[in-house]
Amino acid sequence: YMIENAMVSGLCAAGMDVFLLGPIPTPAVAMLVRSLRADIGVMISASHNPYYDNGIKLFGPDGYKLSDEI
Repeated sequence: YMIENAMVSGLCAAGMDVFLLGPIPTPAVAMLVRSLRADIGVMISASHNPYYDNGIKLFGPDGYKLSDEI
């Protein structure tokens, strides 16, 4: 949970409101970003890889995943 704590701390320090949703499927993040009218959604997941290969997926306000180049 170190990545989660670091992200939450940084986003809160930048003045953002953060909702921690716990373990949920990635598509749920996309749906919730739209339904909650959030500015961004963040998913921390290793997908099918081992837990130490965690990655971060960002979703825009339209619920679509942002490009990996961002």
